[in-house]
Amino acid sequence: MKTVLVTGAAGFIGRHTLTPLLDFGYKVITTGRSTLPVDSRVEHHCADLLDKNQIATLIERTRPEELLHLAWYLEPGKYLHSFLNDAWLAASRELLKQFGLHGGKRAVLAGTCFEYQFQDSLLDELESPLDGNSHYGECKNALRIEAEKLSNDFQFSLAWARIFYLYGPHEYENRLVASVINSLIKSKEAPCSEGTQIRDYLHVQDVADGLSHILQSNITGPVNVTDGVGHTIRQIVETIADLTGRPELVKFGAFQPRPGDPDLVVGAPGKILTTPWKPSFDLTSGLRATIEWWKQAHQGNSVPIKN
Repeated sequence: MKTVLVTGAAGFIGRHTLTPLLDFGYKVITTGRSTLPVDSRVEHHCADLLDKNQIATLIERTRPEELLHLAWYLEPGKYLHSFLNDAWLAASRELLKQFGLHGGKRAVLAGTCFEYQFQDSLLDELESPLDGNSHYGECKNALRIEAEKLSNDFQFSLAWARIFYLYGPHEYENRLVASVINSLIKSKEAPCSEGTQIRDYLHVQDVADGLSHILQSNITGPVNVTDGVGHTIRQIVETIADLTGRPELVKFGAFQPRPGDPDLVVGAPGKILTTPWKPSFDLTSGLRATIEWWKQAHQGNSVPIKN
């Protein structure tokens, strides 16, 4: 049984990777600042990954053969330009170093579509230019370069999984999909732009499943986690409105898109097509399931745990 360490396991994506990893037969170890395990079937270690000494202690104790590194600072409205990206770059570099020093064999790290220079065509994992159009994107790309060096130095296999847009259970409530859903199920207006922007959205469980398949595979280097299907923001919002039965509450054109907001952000599927992975949700079924989750969350007076 191979051992995998999952960072960010209580977060939006991480919590959804645990079941597929267990199903693949891994011994799953998780880590985070919280003392509360995210799943009773996993071994949890409390650690602050921004503390260099705690990273060393964690890897010394767990000695994982494989690593799925998802932890990062991702607070909406702040993360794109936050100085905390520098802290997570340094922490991730140290984590990989310790992983290599203690015999790690395979690592998959979460990259982002924000590494790309956005253009009027699908973003190719090997051919499209990189821009670092935000400090977040710059730091992620810098980590990819550092990770490739460390994987060569320590001879472990490395895949860099570029993640695009996603939605689903436990999302931050002020992100697009969660915000519109919560407004409409509470009978509140949902102001939007005209919604002409095209985005690459997947249900978070499909992204988590994709990451698990990448970890299981022999894929190395950058890999887009996408099916290559784009949707306009208007289409996404109208689907939510239809599924909740409250289209009259959506106010398109209530505000302008952010300055510099690209018209198209959609990835071209490449290496991921060599795995058995296929999305389980299309847009309608994924949004329907997400709406039901939010309804149940509010009925139970539960507070979603955010990334």
